[in-house]
Amino acid sequence: MFPNLIYVFFTDYLHWLLGVSGLIILILHYLICLQRVGSAPDKQAIITTYEPPEGFSPSALRYVETMKYDKTCFAAALISMAVKGHIKIIELDSVYTLEHTDHAVKLDAGEAALGRRLFADEKTRILSQRFHGYINAAQNVHARSLRMHYECNYFASISLYLITSSALTIALLNITILSMPDSAFMGSKLFFQIWLSVWSTVVFGPVYAAVNFRQSLIRPDGLVNVIKATIIALSISVPVLIVVPACFIQIDWFLIFLAIAASGINGLFYELLKSSTRNHRRLLDKLEGFRLYLEIAEKQELASHHPPGRTPELFERYLPYALALGVEQQWAEKFTDILTRVSAEGKTAYHPVWYSGSAWDDNHIGGFSASLGSQFISAIEASSVAPATSSGFSFDSSSRGSG
Repeated sequence: MFPNLIYVFFTDYLHWLLGVSGLIILILHYLICLQRVGSAPDKQAIITTYEPPEGFSPSALRYVETMKYDKTCFAAALISMAVKGHIKIIELDSVYTLEHTDHAVKLDAGEAALGRRLFADEKTRILSQRFHGYINAAQNVHARSLRMHYECNYFASISLYLITSSALTIALLNITILSMPDSAFMGSKLFFQIWLSVWSTVVFGPVYAAVNFRQSLIRPDGLVNVIKATIIALSISVPVLIVVPACFIQIDWFLIFLAIAASGINGLFYELLKSSTRNHRRLLDKLEGFRLYLEIAEKQELASHHPPGRTPELFERYLPYALALGVEQQWAEKFTDILTRVSAEGKTAYHPVWYSGSAWDDNHIGGFSASLGSQFISAIEASSVAPATSSGFSFDSSSRGSG
């Protein structure tokens, strides 16, 4: 009797045992990876610094601090380029226009790449969904530049761990599928083995190519490449969409649970594996010291460390850094009185030459900085999305340059 129960269990539920065991092995693998990566170095006492870390643009500081690229990185880079005189930001009725000035100024590598892509064939660019392709292209190029220059030196390398974990996950799912009872789910077995081992890679390539070609339509052969890549991607993907429902009719729902659980484990440990290097920790300590200065420095402190004291030039120079570090309003409020006095002493009110719009008020500089930290970034977010159409698909000639 007992041997029969064991036989029945291993016949009908072996894939359950192997699947759960595989999840445990995957977790143990990640725990070993965490031990090898190690914890981040201890945070040191924060010492106020009066200048940003040398060699770091505002967007680079934000990227290294948050360990990811976001719209604030992009906004900080644009404002930095504007302050340097490379572009001008024009706001009219809450619509922002970026205007290339043709001034020869020194930009960091990421800002230069951003500018070349954003103004590839025009000297003005409206932050509008109509030009979402150009705006996305500029963000992609900027993010790639930041990643190339800072990721290796300031982030712990986890690529090898992710590759081995992905291989373990694929092996886990395939072994579980192969161990299912021979008399059941034969269609599911065949489909999942092919899909998990080969098909997903084959599908990913053309789909990724199609997306990236759509983001590069400014090239002469861009539209042709988009059409080619899209046709290939659809021809490979559509059969999957037809086969999947047929397989799910007879699929073991344990496989669904296993796939979701493995994905969750991979996602969780990916975040945990992100670890600081010693260089990263030292930079974060300097960054915190500079943020402290921007946020709470007294007026006398500003004057003593930046002769000739609080000036419009000092306000503008560090405004992009303040935006990148999330203290733009606090930084601006330290200059309200000095900018008001400059306006009172001059024949005309002070106004930054790189900005034109209704948000500027020399009696309320904090409101202007807050608008850059909210309205300007919101405009970037909105303009990064393709305009919706009634058919659910958007494409027009004005969006060329998707990028």
